[in-house]
Amino acid sequence: MHKISQYTVISHKNQMLYNVYFETPTRALRTMDMGLRVRRIDGQCTQTIKTSGRVIGGLHQRPEYNEPIDGLDPQLGLFNKKIWPDNCDIEQLQTQLSPLFSTDFRRLHWLLEMEDGTLIEVAYDCGKITAAQEEADICEIELELVKGDEAQLFVLGKDIASLPQVRLGNVSKAQRGYMLNEGARFAVKPIDFSALQPEMDVKEALSVNFQHGLKHLQYHENCYLEEGDFNALVELQKSIMFLHQNIHLFREAGTSFKGYSWVEDLQWLARSFSWVDERLVFQKLLENKAYYIRKLPKLKQLQKKLRLAEQALPSEEDIFNMLHSSRYCHFVLGLTEWLIKLEKTAQKEANSTSLLAFSRSRLN
Repeated sequence: MHKISQYTVISHKNQMLYNVYFETPTRALRTMDMGLRVRRIDGQCTQTIKTSGRVIGGLHQRPEYNEPIDGLDPQLGLFNKKIWPDNCDIEQLQTQLSPLFSTDFRRLHWLLEMEDGTLIEVAYDCGKITAAQEEADICEIELELVKGDEAQLFVLGKDIASLPQVRLGNVSKAQRGYMLNEGARFAVKPIDFSALQPEMDVKEALSVNFQHGLKHLQYHENCYLEEGDFNALVELQKSIMFLHQNIHLFREAGTSFKGYSWVEDLQWLARSFSWVDERLVFQKLLENKAYYIRKLPKLKQLQKKLRLAEQALPSEEDIFNMLHSSRYCHFVLGLTEWLIKLEKTAQKEANSTSLLAFSRSRLN
């Protein structure tokens, strides 16, 4: 990790981590939006409860509570009772717990000090997720803010993003473990309406819409890379168009997008995936149900030309390289950082334009 060496390294560790995730048969913890893990490092065990949080881009914000224990069997009674929902029967929950999946990986760990004194933990994990006789590889870098300015996470993240074949992930090890255990796959989903509310102001609506578009884009990025489904690229392109439309819409509300590199990267993405519509047309023309070309003269020559034109479009390797490119990674990081800053400024502002007032002015 030569990118690490340019920063002040406070400490460095090389450890083996073994983690077991627990659940009940009815998925009671998941219903409460909680996750329970027991981790063993160097013979020492710690149980962890993670409660509801959120993910923007690749930034995970989720409260967690830790307690040291003996062995790999969790003891829920040791956690602070305040973390549990009202009327939760902890003793009954304890009796229903069983191992769901495990992760076993080597972690190279650095504690870095940035120029402004911010402390960031960098972990490089390499190993396996195991669930229901199935396995999945772990090969990822995690950054965690220990103390200081959150913006420094993006400084370091952008530096790491310049490494070859790096992709910003928004799916945790735990999420992957749940999917592996359930045999779940990334299935293509049509883009839905964003969760706008009448009481929102313009900046809140802007944040909600951009988070919605980014989430849809990253989901179908994962869907394509895991399943190879071309329809995932169709939805990915719709995400790009959705984000573009929101830039034009909210410019009319007085929002400035000048000077942000992610806006130029979004335009690059739109150009890079403009061929998706073309391939859809080719597929429609070449399928057996294309009655409108069956009776055309020189049908075979036309089909040959269509196939040649389709073959000239980006290949699976081209798409893979694009989604693992530094520019794509910088786009996701840049948009994520912008969204975090937008939320903070929106919370400080008063008397901002209401969404209803803006909508009425546009419709009149």
